[in-house]
Amino acid sequence: MIYFITHTKTIWDDKKRIKGHSDVGLSSQGKKDAKILARKLEKHSIDIIYSSDLKRARETATIISELLKIDIIFDKRLRECSFGKLEGLKKDVAEEKFGDNFTVNWNDQYLKYDFSAFGGENKNQVISRMLDIYNEIYKKEEQSVLIVGHSRSLSTLFYHLGKNTIVEKNKIYK
Repeated sequence: MIYFITHTKTIWDDKKRIKGHSDVGLSSQGKKDAKILARKLEKHSIDIIYSSDLKRARETATIISELLKIDIIFDKRLRECSFGKLEGLKKDVAEEKFGDNFTVNWNDQYLKYDFSAFGGENKNQVISRMLDIYNEIYKKEEQSVLIVGHSRSLSTLFYHLGKNTIVEKNKIYK
């Protein structure tokens, strides 16, 4: 069985800053939420955690790992989509500065977004690396795995796997 969650709340979430590959940590609420998720995950027999190597996912995975007493493998293929020079900007500032070129891509969570004009990634780049790690994990049928990732990259993977789901924080997906 493979379970999926996103990292919990970050210090940039309340400020509505665009994160992408920016290495932003959890807020105090995010740390509390990670503990709540860990308690929810206790009823599942998880053998190992695979996590994005970005700080917010690492911190979420580490909190869960410590409570469940299981190992973590950090992998950069599980990172969020890179948004290039949009990272660190507030969403409304990016909309004002870049107009429809930003808005159309931002609102598309998994179909055909493309942030390459901003120095970031497009959907095909994200799905390529996400499928690479997913297929590697999927082959380990005997293990129950928790994947800690990010909303857009996991939503992209889910869509590719036939699930039209926008991934939200603090939810567990199978």
